[in-house]
Amino acid sequence: MRDAELCWGQRYHWLRYQQAAPADRHDAHIVVGCPVPDGVALTALRTVLDYLVRRHEGLRTVVDPYARPVPRQVVQPPRPLTLHAASTETDHTPAPAEVIAALTERPFDMAAEWPIRVCAVTTGGAPRRLVVVLHHLAFDDWGLALFQKEFGELVSALTGRRRAQLPPVARQPADLATTEAALGRTGREAALEHWRALVPSLPADPFGRRRAPSPDGPAAHSATLTSPGLLGAVREIAGRLRVWPSAVHLAAHAMATAAWTGETTVAHRWLASHREGDRMSVLTCMFSPALVRFELAGDPGFAEVTARVAEQLEQAQRHAYAPWDEVAELVAREGFRRGRPLRVTSEVNFLSSPAQRCGSRRDRLVRGAEPAAWARSGTDSYFRVRELADGVALGLDARAEVMDAEAVEAFLQGCVRLLTAHAEDPALDLPLSEAAGLFGFAPPAAPAPERLGEDLVRPAAVATALRAHP
Repeated sequence: MRDAELCWGQRYHWLRYQQAAPADRHDAHIVVGCPVPDGVALTALRTVLDYLVRRHEGLRTVVDPYARPVPRQVVQPPRPLTLHAASTETDHTPAPAEVIAALTERPFDMAAEWPIRVCAVTTGGAPRRLVVVLHHLAFDDWGLALFQKEFGELVSALTGRRRAQLPPVARQPADLATTEAALGRTGREAALEHWRALVPSLPADPFGRRRAPSPDGPAAHSATLTSPGLLGAVREIAGRLRVWPSAVHLAAHAMATAAWTGETTVAHRWLASHREGDRMSVLTCMFSPALVRFELAGDPGFAEVTARVAEQLEQAQRHAYAPWDEVAELVAREGFRRGRPLRVTSEVNFLSSPAQRCGSRRDRLVRGAEPAAWARSGTDSYFRVRELADGVALGLDARAEVMDAEAVEAFLQGCVRLLTAHAEDPALDLPLSEAAGLFGFAPPAAPAPERLGEDLVRPAAVATALRAHP
């Protein structure tokens, strides 16, 4: 066995897993299905899975939570992976849905259990589909695609009686952790200096004017809007403005957020990937949050907002490779200095899935089931953009205390309207005040005064006055 400190992406997800109640931890589990061609026996599936376990150390890694000064990853020797089986036939055994639900909902014991569970769904004793339950600590979106690709190649090689064509694994998670540890305190300080300068400018609560806690406890709303036309529209805008498509989507999100909150400072956690070079083959989670702050004061047009967003994203990406818990500590200290916690608890994620298709010819809005476990995580909103081969899927989860179901849907629809309008008319450059009309939000309440000593003050008004008279 070998061990190393947790990689920074692993650290983020391990801490988040510990903070969640055991009944809610399944929210960090990833469930995927892998098709199994005809003629592949269960023994062949076991061979493929055991090979992947030998190939990728991340699949047989556990966490020592008592290591000092921080938890460590422990790579265990290869051994056969347990392959559960569930039959589709009526044979008095648990049905596939029941078996998969049990594998999905049971928390992982990260100190003893590998971050992967597998179940073969069989008919007549032959496997038809492999369902894999994965822990987020070991997988991000890229790692998931890598696992599925390698599984498909190995199965195809078996059925075709040929040698599998897989590139060598350049680095394992423990190698990555060693590289990160070699940076030392000095290397981390270089990145943390950027966040020390940024944190004091963060708003205390971006949703302050909309927040209305429910006496019944946390609840949330979820919706997804799939648009086939948005893929080309955003790429046209990105090419014209010379930015990445992610910046165009986040500019629309920033204007939508400003329209909803009534605030001109937008701040959230951007889930930044750290994959480049030889990190591409590491099977582990390699994303972690980076704080971004967009200033939309002065009623800027869409092009200017996009330029500001692109600049801030570039700065965030440059300094994002740092332990998130140390950045979170800076936020907590700033909250202590102000005498109130800072609620930078919204997340934004941009994902690319060119192998997937939406299969739709028109926009389709679907209201999802309530993400009850996510609602108890403390995150206020989660906006995700997934680029598909033939469209874009925009998704939004929001806690009910900051956004109702109708506002969630209007938020997504307004983003599509905003982006489509600017793609169809290159001369159009809507300022924030006019873009807000595309969402149809009712105006937020005026900021409530806060007590400062014996006085009631309006912090936003004071800040405006100070900016006007430097």
